[in-house]
Amino acid sequence: MKTLGSTTTSYRLTELKPNTTYNIRITTFDTSNNESEGITTSVKTPPPPDVANLILSPSPYSIFAKWINPDDPDGLGFIGNDLYLNEKLITSLDKNTTTYTFTDLSPNTSYTVKIVSKYNGGYSSSGQTATAKTTIPIEDITDLQADAKYDRVKLSWKLPDSEFFSHVKIYRKKIEQQSFWDQLFGATAVSAATTSDGYTPMFETNGTYWTDLTVTPDTTYSYKVTSVNTEGNESQGVTIETTTPSEPVPVLTGVATTQNENGDYVVTWTSPTKGSVKVLIGGKSYTVVDAASQRVMIKKEDLKADFFGGYDAKLVPVGEFGTEGQAVQVPAVGKKIEFPITFDDFMKTVANILSWAAPLILVLFVFIFWRPFIAFLRKTILVKGGRMKS
Repeated sequence: MKTLGSTTTSYRLTELKPNTTYNIRITTFDTSNNESEGITTSVKTPPPPDVANLILSPSPYSIFAKWINPDDPDGLGFIGNDLYLNEKLITSLDKNTTTYTFTDLSPNTSYTVKIVSKYNGGYSSSGQTATAKTTIPIEDITDLQADAKYDRVKLSWKLPDSEFFSHVKIYRKKIEQQSFWDQLFGATAVSAATTSDGYTPMFETNGTYWTDLTVTPDTTYSYKVTSVNTEGNESQGVTIETTTPSEPVPVLTGVATTQNENGDYVVTWTSPTKGSVKVLIGGKSYTVVDAASQRVMIKKEDLKADFFGGYDAKLVPVGEFGTEGQAVQVPAVGKKIEFPITFDDFMKTVANILSWAAPLILVLFVFIFWRPFIAFLRKTILVKGGRMKS
């Protein structure tokens, strides 16, 4: 109880407990000490101050929280905070800590974070709360592999095991060969896995492989495969580099010649079926046809015989990317060339024939020239004064 003068109209009650209800009764009395019934009112002291500016930053599997600790202007003795997640106490932090990360959370899930500030004497604030929803993850593919041929590159991978996965995007970048000076001074190509510079979008799929049919031989490519989740967000991606080999040299086989009802020559072949076939007559270009047609027609007046009686015409196979194969002479009507004979094969064949026929040729020379040889010996001996019986 506190007695105040007749002119006093206010009073501060101190040393009260936080977050506690108090009944306050005020009475008046006269000079004879007669006291009125007075008036009574209830007042509840506020709780200690909470943290301020609570901000939550969610990711797929965690939530990062940051805040500003209370200033404690009433000198209650702030000592730290209790952190709750969905009403469950997770940890207690000291008065100097202002951040915390909640981990091992589920994606695409709402969580309520509550921070209760603690003070000396066992007092606590009512708590500051905030709600955040974890995001949908973007998980990259794994085991990216590339199988390069001269005319194609096949990519394969394993999809992420995630209910939020939607599809992949495939990008390609041609890797230019570095000059000697670039290599000497350490110039390097920037990886588009972090900058996405230089990559061209190629394809999108929810499958596990894709074949690039637009490559060229002897070329290095970098491929980037990114994942896209159900919200349309794209991952940083996984890259792989591969080099296509040289184009194989095309070979003409099964070449044959026939004549149609007009007397024109029709030259056919069984392979190749890709690229083109160039026709040379008299050493000059006559025509070029698609190898897939497996035939070419030469007018009868254009096909002339060469010195040896054969046709003065050759077929040259040309690959899809310009690689020329061995020229094959157009065979006579009714004849067929299964495989072209190279100069090396011809020389080997001649050598084998000579090694087999040489002894026979030597014996033949003996039978033919033995009489002139004996006559030559006789003349030589007589000139030197010798004598020989016949």
